[in-house]
Amino acid sequence: MTSITRVTELDVSDLYALQAESVAEGYRFVVRLCDEWLSGVNRFGALGEGLFVAQGSTGILGVCGLNRDPYVDDPSIGRVRHLYVRPAWRRQGIGRDLVGAIMDAASLHFRVLRVRTTPAAESFYRALGFQCAISGKDPTYVLELDRVA
Repeated sequence: MTSITRVTELDVSDLYALQAESVAEGYRFVVRLCDEWLSGVNRFGALGEGLFVAQGSTGILGVCGLNRDPYVDDPSIGRVRHLYVRPAWRRQGIGRDLVGAIMDAASLHFRVLRVRTTPAAESFYRALGFQCAISGKDPTYVLELDRVA
């Protein structure tokens, strides 16, 4: 059984397995998430932001963050950040559940969600309703939210 939890405190040593596996796959964003958390640069603490973890019986299986989009000057636009699920746990709905938690939280504060992704993850985000807005090496996908607030 996996649970998705919004966290406000984080011991980054709990993410060491995710860091090692992500680096082995050529991704450094979990390392960046931990570095930014430790330095205080990004603790997902601004209004509307949050960090979510997927927890299983063996520990943390995945992580995903929600920030105000730092690349646009519009506080109504959020950004999905650092989604990573351990390879052995993929295709079990954990990524979908993490992004679903992000979408629910974002709908309270943002009108749009954006994510920059790799071509390998494009179909994942499309299946969740995101539309390609900017193509290229790392495409950007956008989702218009039904605001709850």
